[in-house]
Order: sequence, then C-alpha cells, then structure tokens
Amino acid sequence: MNDDMVVDFRNANGEWNTRLIRDLLPSHIANKIVALHPLVDVGQIDMVAWMWSMDGSFSIAFAYAFIVGHNDLHKNPLTEIVWNWKGPLRIILLLWWLVSNGLPTNELRLHKKMTDSGSCPRCTSLETELHLFRDCSFARKVWCSLLNITVQHPFFSGDLDSWCMHNLRISGEKIGEVEWNLVFCNRCVVEL
Repeated sequence: MNDDMVVDFRNANGEWNTRLIRDLLPSHIANKIVALHPLVDVGQIDMVAWMWSMDGSFSIAFAYAFIVGHNDLHKNPLTEIVWNWKGPLRIILLLWWLVSNGLPTNELRLHKKMTDSGSCPRCTSLETELHLFRDCSFARKVWCSLLNITVQHPFFSGDLDSWCMHNLRISGEKIGEVEWNLVFCNRCVVEL
C-alpha cells in the first residue's frame, strides 16, 4: 500500500473502489473517503503531500510545530457546535453520539462482534452513521420529501462531519415556521 496512488483506489468508471478501500483502511477513515467524490484526473501528478506545509513536503520540524501549536489537535470542532446547540438535551446527546461515532450502527456492532452482519435492515448497504441518517434509500426519500429536492442535490454529499456541521450552522432558513437546524436535528431523532 505504500506505493499506491489515489488512482489505484478508483474503478474503471472513475468511482471509488469501495471494497478495496474498506478492506485496507479502518472503517471511520474509509467512510470519510468514500463519502467524497473522487477527484477528476486533471493531469497532475498523484503524490503524497503534507497539507500543513507550503510545498507539501513533510519534516519532523513541521509536525512538531503543528502539534505544539495546536493543542486541540484531536478535538473535533463539531463537538463544540453540538454542545453549544440550543435544543433539547436528548437531541444534543444523540448528535454527540452521532459525531463521536458512538451510535450502535450495525457496522460498529459487526466490528465489535455483536452481530453477524453490518447491513442496514432496510437495504443491503453497510449501516454506518451517515448511511442511517442520510444515505439509506429510506432516509433519502424522507429528506427529499421534506426538502422537496432530488437525490442529486448537494445536501446528499460530503462526509458525516461536514454534513452535520453545515446543517447545524445554518441559521435564518426555515421550513414553514421552524428554523432549519431544529428541523434537521428533530428529523435525525425521528430516524432512530
């Protein structure tokens, strides 16, 4: 895997080879990758790059400076948004479990050997948090009906953290008389 390039993880159609990605990487990382749209080949060199340096090169000095300068390196900024969200505690707790990968999805239960299948009970896909709340065909139908959108809408893109952050930060938009972020959170509770 050390010499593999991004292109090696795409299939002939240019989409992610999800089976390969899920076989090689931990599920929380694989889920974030497959939630992204694969990059379009623009003729650039496919290479490993350190995102916190100007030229993409890695050094121990850069890594040390980054860690020292960022004491909250492992803190998820989304948890702060969740805990500061104004709403019922039961919804805040659900959101916290959601963004902390703490919900007992079938994927997690399979990983902990608590079940024989990681499949969603409503379809055959792997039941992750994102699948449960957004990507399952059942969830998509509900969201499409509620928002009057199609499944091609940008609402259905991004990884779990970016999707939650975007929808929790929206202010001023309403569905009827209710603020969108409250509708979003309540809809997530209903999903369970």
